[in-house]
Amino acid sequence: MSTVGRLQSFETAWNIAVSRPFTGAGFRALWNEDIWAVYSGPSYYKAFDAHSVYFEVLSEHGLLGFGLYIGALISTLVSLRTLRKRWRNHPEHGYISRYAEMTQLSLYPFLICGAFIPFAYFDLYFLLLATDSMLFVLSTEAER
Repeated sequence: MSTVGRLQSFETAWNIAVSRPFTGAGFRALWNEDIWAVYSGPSYYKAFDAHSVYFEVLSEHGLLGFGLYIGALISTLVSLRTLRKRWRNHPEHGYISRYAEMTQLSLYPFLICGAFIPFAYFDLYFLLLATDSMLFVLSTEAER
């Protein structure tokens, strides 16, 4: 029953995103029985949760919001990789490479666990994105 409920929540989240690609259904969309009745039909398990970061964002913010969420994640990973390579083995600013590596390694558990646990707005995710921005500023300052 748990697996069926999870698959139905994924399908319902997808149906919401396809029918409302620019706005989604708003925060906590899958906690609303009326939304389930509209997008999943009358015969659904009482899951009432996305059980996934990705499907949670997809249902709540549509395809556009999901694209922005994933785009921020991908751009952060690319930036961290660039910082790691740029400052690796630098005698004075090598700490930037080490911090970038640890920040990147901290994002991977979020990506994996996010497929099965609904914590899309977990503070640490946004703090890691902000850490990348700070490392980028430090890198720009170190270039001078």
